[in-house]
Amino acid sequence: MSQRLGEIRELLLLFWTHGLQLSGFADQRHWIGLSDENHEGNWTWYPSEKRAEYTDWDRHQPNNGTVSNCGAIVASHNYHWVDEPCSRQFMPVCELIDDQLIIVG
Repeated sequence: MSQRLGEIRELLLLFWTHGLQLSGFADQRHWIGLSDENHEGNWTWYPSEKRAEYTDWDRHQPNNGTVSNCGAIVASHNYHWVDEPCSRQFMPVCELIDDQLIIVG
């Protein structure tokens, strides 16, 4: 069994974030495995480098050009995605990968 930053899989992350919102973690920010560090404006999932086809960006996001290259889910943005500098320290959304199942959390 291994772990990595979570990629969107059949909207599991979206469902998880709405559960997070309902559970009262209102001040939290969470990294998702999304970045445009390799090519500005081309948002891809880490580690697969697959282009993000489904997105849930907040209004006016992503907005910081070359400064903010990593995607996060932020409570103050109604758990929509925002771009943030990758050096910030947020809790990650990870997925456990087993031969039989995928757990997001």
